[in-house]
Amino acid sequence: MAIAAVLMVLLLVGYRSATQTALGVKNLSQHKEISRALLDYAAAHQGYFPWTNDYNPPFGKKADGSFYNSHYPKTLAILGYITDGRVFFSPKFLPRWGRSEDRSGMYQILQDPKKFPGATIPWAYPSYAANRYGAMPVSTDKRKPAQLTQVGRDGNLSKLMLIRDAYTAAQDTPERRLGGGQPWFSNENYLPPPEDCYRGMVYASFADGHVEAFPRETMVEMMKSGAGAPLFSNYYTK
Repeated sequence: MAIAAVLMVLLLVGYRSATQTALGVKNLSQHKEISRALLDYAAAHQGYFPWTNDYNPPFGKKADGSFYNSHYPKTLAILGYITDGRVFFSPKFLPRWGRSEDRSGMYQILQDPKKFPGATIPWAYPSYAANRYGAMPVSTDKRKPAQLTQVGRDGNLSKLMLIRDAYTAAQDTPERRLGGGQPWFSNENYLPPPEDCYRGMVYASFADGHVEAFPRETMVEMMKSGAGAPLFSNYYTK
């Protein structure tokens, strides 16, 4: 009996480990899809990345002539660079959207964003936050997004971080089940807690399209770099 119990525990541990590995592989794949979309967007827009939050996007005009604001996931989805908006929500956080009726409504927005140009939720709460001061500022920050060609001339494509796994507990409470997402980060803000990392790792995508996984402790230190790699704060976004 004791042997059977031990075997059951080992099987459970192995299953959980395999599950975490599978989630990490899916997270890596989603990072790659989003970074490809960002690079495709830049290639079609004079090398510039999109705003993290655009208050004057080329779609969604209201009756009074003003525009709906658009976080970068909605921009990429509406403009066709991403075909399924669910890719912006990590395999760990997507199930946390709460009640099935709420989730189905959000799925509808993500799968057909052009029908809902005014929707803020769920676009404002993706699992992958953009490097706000180093690559993709908000349009009201009085600075431009980073330009791919300039980063390339400096030899920093593989060094400039674009997006990173993100989490904020304020968006993952019983009253506000939005998966804990956050559209931008600066420094070590909005890092996933240890229990929500992928086997202790935090993933990040860079301006050349590659994705890396870093131990959470390493990522915390990297996020203190300021003007240097990988954040290049205020360097390419002047």
